Amino acid sequence: MVRRGLALACLLVVACVPSTNPDEALLIEPGLRFATTYGDADGNRYVTGAGSIQPGEFVEQAVAGTPAWLVGIADGSDVVLVMADTDGALSGFTIGADSVSDRELNLAVAAPGTPPALVAGRGVLVILPPAASGSPDSNALALKSGGLAFVGSDGAVIVTDEVGNRRIELNALTDGRLTLSSDRRLGVLVDPTDRYDHGVVGDRFEASGVVFVSLDTQEIVSALSLESDVFEGMLGMFADLDGDQVDEYIMTVSNAETGARLVVLDDNAELAAESDPIGQGGRWRHQIAAAPFGPNGEVELVDVRTPHIGGVVEYFTMRNSQLELVASLEGFSSHTVGSRNLDMAVAFDVDGDGQVELVVPNMPKDELAVLRRVGDTVEVVMTLPLGGVLSTNLVAVEVAGHVVLAAGTADGRLLIWR
Repeated sequence: MVRRGLALACLLVVACVPSTNPDEALLIEPGLRFATTYGDADGNRYVTGAGSIQPGEFVEQAVAGTPAWLVGIADGSDVVLVMADTDGALSGFTIGADSVSDRELNLAVAAPGTPPALVAGRGVLVILPPAASGSPDSNALALKSGGLAFVGSDGAVIVTDEVGNRRIELNALTDGRLTLSSDRRLGVLVDPTDRYDHGVVGDRFEASGVVFVSLDTQEIVSALSLESDVFEGMLGMFADLDGDQVDEYIMTVSNAETGARLVVLDDNAELAAESDPIGQGGRWRHQIAAAPFGPNGEVELVDVRTPHIGGVVEYFTMRNSQLELVASLEGFSSHTVGSRNLDMAVAFDVDGDGQVELVVPNMPKDELAVLRRVGDTVEVVMTLPLGGVLSTNLVAVEVAGHVVLAAGTADGRLLIWR
């Protein structure tokens, strides 16, 4: 439920509205910063900036409930971290240079399973899909031009701003996450189907199509419908893989015969490149991030192949119409079977050496590994023991050029490396 009338909310909305209508969407000011459980709105789990993380140097915070989701955003020189537990209760924390303190939030509870998001400018505000019309399994996306976009419980995409509420009639995946390109294209997974009954990412329904919607016109600008394959996952990633200053859309496509492959679509929703398939059905690829992972700063795409059974971190480069595998390392997991949490890995320069690393759990999920590309191989350069089992997504937040990392464990703790 979106609660109204708090002073903090009044600072961040165009007009404060009474608390009598829980479904009336917040009118977010233009130009505010925004964060989701997967970081920025593009779905690319890559954070610029550098950390100075050491394995034994972290802050541990006991929390009530079992952590399920984390989302963080910079607030001056601090980081605001919001946790949703498995019952939907929300808790806020301010992470300072040498302390962690409780922080009052504008919301106290979300529907269990709903991933919260944050906007920041003059304060920090938690946002959720409106209770009566939004899908509780999806996220609200704050728009830099002002307002919100979200998936409705009926599959429509709703954009609300100072003009009003506008419905884009799509049969969207109701647990799909909206992502946004740098040229203001919404990526929407549409047309749920159960024709590929793998069911490892939340339920047995996957999208059979993707639609790109212009936020400037609220019109569909391109779309792709799959005849027999499915888009296996809940969000695609926008990233510029080929250096042409236009974001491609990266997603996992699967079928029962050859299994999962990575697919890159251009802005016309046409195939630009793809990887080889795994070779059999019932095997998933989890796309994570595109970043300058390469030994010389080359942009590479990272996934985790079969994260539930001996997961392999794979690095790809895009050459012509092919995603070519350039390095891999076995023994990591970025997902739990049946979970809608696809954000258990993140990329940034962990130790401040100038090279981007990948942070990903080991198979038991009781420690985080920091992986670096070296030559034609991948090396573990650091491990971060958790002292318990990871139960949340990973959050990395850049504040004044410095990156803070946070994770939650099933025994009710937050671990914060700053």
